[in-house]
Amino acid sequence: MGRLTEVSRLSKWLPVAVAVVAITAILLPRYLPRDGQETHQHALTLEECSGTLTILYDNNPFEESCVSEWGFSCLVELEDKTILFDTGGDPEVFAHNIEALGVDVTEIDCVVLSHEHWDHVGGIDVVLDANPDVSVYLPETFPYHIKSNTRASAPTSLPTLSLST
Repeated sequence: MGRLTEVSRLSKWLPVAVAVVAITAILLPRYLPRDGQETHQHALTLEECSGTLTILYDNNPFEESCVSEWGFSCLVELEDKTILFDTGGDPEVFAHNIEALGVDVTEIDCVVLSHEHWDHVGGIDVVLDANPDVSVYLPETFPYHIKSNTRASAPTSLPTLSLST
């Protein structure tokens, strides 16, 4: 693969990376303790690290062995944590893609659901069926039916991430 092709392939993911960084930069300061404040049980802490980001579900073709369909999911693999960000829209497509990419769902430490739209939460049952003890983080504003379904599938406590100011 030529250098130009590599740059071209990487550049189509640049908007996704920029969006994730921008959202994090906007939301994260709300959760970091200020001078004299106590940290919350689920406070976020930033540390420099390296890892791998794998797109699992997207409407743009991203891997020949995967199915492209409207929605989004990515796997963030760090040195000591594996985080699933969203779960796409169609559970069958999500299951196909994780199998095609060789993802072991039982190795996922936590799931972060960004918002309750169908194209971001559709595959959550695929994860919970294989890894029922995984921690799931979601905004407090999620509808009751999604929260209760997630609690019923994952009997451990369901920490929520408050996105209110």
